[in-house]
Amino acid sequence: MVLVLTGVCPVIAAAADPPAGTRLRIVTTILPLYCFARNVAGDDAVVENLLPPGVEPHDFQFTPREMRLLAGADVLLMNGLGLETWLDRVLAGSEKPHRVVVATDGMTAELIAGAGEAGPNARAGSANPHFWQDPTLAARAVTNLLTALQAADPAHAAAFARNAARYGAELAALDVELQTGLAPLKNQPILTFHDAFPYFARRYGLRVAGVVEPVPDLPPSPRQVAALGALIRREHLRVVFAERQSPARVVEMLGRDYHVAVAYLDPLETGAFAPEAYTRGMRENLHALTGAPR
Repeated sequence: MVLVLTGVCPVIAAAADPPAGTRLRIVTTILPLYCFARNVAGDDAVVENLLPPGVEPHDFQFTPREMRLLAGADVLLMNGLGLETWLDRVLAGSEKPHRVVVATDGMTAELIAGAGEAGPNARAGSANPHFWQDPTLAARAVTNLLTALQAADPAHAAAFARNAARYGAELAALDVELQTGLAPLKNQPILTFHDAFPYFARRYGLRVAGVVEPVPDLPPSPRQVAALGALIRREHLRVVFAERQSPARVVEMLGRDYHVAVAYLDPLETGAFAPEAYTRGMRENLHALTGAPR
């Protein structure tokens, strides 16, 4: 039998654990989840990400590579909250991974309303999916993953627990670093490219005043651009934040027309896959914010 984590009430689904002596195969859907899994699994499991580097979840389409990864997975770690609607058909089929772990299970009270970057196919009423921008919620996801890995591979349960404790301490230290570094920016308005930073703003006392591209891959209309210009003036903004993974043409135009700087914040949905990519990316965002004109 297989444990599929859904908050505090486990749902049981039939499947077999991997044979003794073989390493668990964990598949993740986005960069932060890959980092969480690599740090908790250590050398006792193989971790692969479903989406290739540079591919964002809202414009993903399956290829044979991804179907093979899913077919061979013992554990799938997904975000939930409408970010991976393209998984629905796979998870409804007979060849789904043995264990499906939803990173955001149990976080209902902490979720922020709004589909965010989940895109136009997100379910109505979805919460913003970018929970990982708050390291304290990232730690909750790590706990969900730990529970699933210990159930899937009891022989390595103690090792997984040690790894999770060590990584949890790293996340706690990251949170303190962000709290300290961003304290001088308390209540400062920011204009971001996508709606990817409400959890970050709530945790660290910033205020998302506006979003350049509310729907991913749908550029703002001329009327929306004019409204963004009025927002820049009204809030006395001195910087607009773009994303390196997305075209910066509209942001650069706003910078020229309204005489504001252009800087970059990374939503961390994709990038170079390495165990430290999440913590490094969060620190780079800290430096982008503290180094921007204000």
